[in-house]
Amino acid sequence: MKAVMYHYVRKTEKHLPHFRHLEVDDFCSQLDYFSRESGFVTRDDFLDCFENDRPLPSGFVLTFDDAFSDHFDYVYSIL
Repeated sequence: MKAVMYHYVRKTEKHLPHFRHLEVDDFCSQLDYFSRESGFVTRDDFLDCFENDRPLPSGFVLTFDDAFSDHFDYVYSIL
């Protein structure tokens, strides 16, 4: 299992030229790559491995740090 943590996923804004973020289109490309490589770990499989002492499942787990509005505004609809 591989975990990938995101902070800012948003569209580039001209008035913030130095703002460090992941562009929405690049996020979509990453999702396509993860899906092709090994897929995603479901919530149930993730919890099961810890609750029942099972081996970690293969695939990707995505985490979104700090509960920014970007996650709701952009990421939620994509997922």
